[in-house]
Amino acid sequence: DTEKLIVRVSTSDQFQKGSTRHKDSKSLSGGEKSYSQISLLLAMWQGIASPIVCLDEFDVYMDAVNRKQSMRMLMDTALEQSESQYIFITPQDASNMKPGPLVTVHRLNDPNRRPAPGDE
Repeated sequence: DTEKLIVRVSTSDQFQKGSTRHKDSKSLSGGEKSYSQISLLLAMWQGIASPIVCLDEFDVYMDAVNRKQSMRMLMDTALEQSESQYIFITPQDASNMKPGPLVTVHRLNDPNRRPAPGDE
């Protein structure tokens, strides 16, 4: 009842400076939080068997570098653990995802936005 997970994160700039300090998760930027959450999920998935794993809009607050690295880590994990089906939903560009025998990319058309009444 009294145990809880306390997440502390070391960012790449801290490693480059040789610092052993960690950031509290509350002080991370939006992209750092998203990237840290992906890392935590990947670690937890190693011990949890599930037939379907789904992430929705996991990369919304990430910059291009963190997004690319996160997608690579997720794809590597999905390809290694073939007993599960992985579904990644993102409003971002997925053109770097390469379809193959185990990977299918579905691209939805952009929504047709109609002006709200009075905005015409």
